[in-house]
Amino acid sequence: MDCFLQGCRDQSDFGDKMLRSLKEILIPSLAGLLLLGAGIQVYKRSPSITGLNSGLLNRNESLLIKYIFDWREWWTLLSQNNFIILSTLNESSLCNVSRELRLISDTYCKIHYKKCPQIPCTLVKSSASAMKNIQCMKGGKIFEKKNMNDEPDILCQSGVSLDLFGRNNGQLKSYPSIITDKMLVLDDELWRGVLSQFRSYDSVWGFHFDGESIGYYPWASEYKKLRLFDVTMGYDRQLYDWITPGYLLHYAPDISNPSLRLSANNVMVMKKSVTAYKNNSEITAPVMWMNGNCDAKSGRTEYMSEFMKHIDVDSWGACKRNKGDLPPDIIRIQGGKGDSFYNLNWIQAKTALSSNYLFTIAIENSLTYDYVTEKLWQPLAAGSVPIYLGAPNIEEWLPCKNCIIDLRQFKTPKEAAEFVRQVATNKSLYQTYHQWRSQPVLKQFQNILNYFDYSRKYSMECIVCDMAHNISILGNNPYSKIRKIVSSLNPFESIW
Repeated sequence: MDCFLQGCRDQSDFGDKMLRSLKEILIPSLAGLLLLGAGIQVYKRSPSITGLNSGLLNRNESLLIKYIFDWREWWTLLSQNNFIILSTLNESSLCNVSRELRLISDTYCKIHYKKCPQIPCTLVKSSASAMKNIQCMKGGKIFEKKNMNDEPDILCQSGVSLDLFGRNNGQLKSYPSIITDKMLVLDDELWRGVLSQFRSYDSVWGFHFDGESIGYYPWASEYKKLRLFDVTMGYDRQLYDWITPGYLLHYAPDISNPSLRLSANNVMVMKKSVTAYKNNSEITAPVMWMNGNCDAKSGRTEYMSEFMKHIDVDSWGACKRNKGDLPPDIIRIQGGKGDSFYNLNWIQAKTALSSNYLFTIAIENSLTYDYVTEKLWQPLAAGSVPIYLGAPNIEEWLPCKNCIIDLRQFKTPKEAAEFVRQVATNKSLYQTYHQWRSQPVLKQFQNILNYFDYSRKYSMECIVCDMAHNISILGNNPYSKIRKIVSSLNPFESIW
């Protein structure tokens, strides 16, 4: 489907936006002339939805650098200086927001903090040292300086100060572009009611969703809210323009590269027989489970509670844990005891632990479209067979045939456990789940890797910067170009 990656966004968006801009320029001017001719006083009107004052476009050098307000960073910094800490800060580090821009901060704080009459000055007033230079190539690619004479095609500056919304470029009121992410609720009062008043015709809005499942951020899947944005990034192809890889690229070499991938023989050497598990003090079951979120929307804790009644499972995580400390060799890999994802080498440790098991439970937090995480990639890279439940379209993401046990194929956890036990006790049957290791990955999976490898040349900042430049300086329609790029990269085209 040509518009599948794009979410079938209305093709007339750009035309509508430009038409609104022209109306903002022409209608007030004509009306002003008529009223003046009639001897009626004309007053300056407040910023409109597009934020344009009457006047001709003046594309001077001041328009060459476009500004981007990084709402993600603004929110992060304000969260770090939350409303409890704000009361303890020195008065010199807090600032009042101007009357013009107070509507933005007041509305946001009402939604998130209830009250914050003053906020850190760095979030109000901009300084040259606080601005981040965005250097890009045409089309939204990241600029990489390979030779001394290399220069970027376009420049933007990104910042977190509200006064970016108060800057003027010549005769034209040009508001900054905005980039936000899933952590900020797409509240209609803030985005439609307030921020739309600070949106000029060349303000490009970008939305970036990554990490957790949409199930935990329902506003990120509402089509009417996503239509506010000119370009979107996220894992769900039905919703977003650019697809994000999650953790896939971290494990891809060990899955797709034959020289790095574990062979079927190596996998079998690492495994113990089911009877041997009984005599091992650390690895005491054929199945490993390690999860920290015990209240996942997928209901995996409830599923596993029943599953574990019918087959031995070593649970190393927070959910129904039946194991003590991690094995000493895993602690060494991890760099210490504990479950800290950020301070310890947790990913490598879990992969190494998984390699000891015939099977690894791979049940996602949410059972949503395209939501495929490290829970699948980790055991595949480690040489363990994933027992999977997650994305309903998982077949489109698999690198291999007959390499997972799909829990959807069983009516009950008991039925699934009985099948897993049957495979675990039949060496020849178990080996069939590793036959793919001597074969190339499926073409659809390689297409996906190619897409993510190439898309890494782009960034949300550079895409937004390029689109803003195309509108204000070149007067071009940037949306058709972005759609063309996205469509040409579509790795799922052959599937549909």
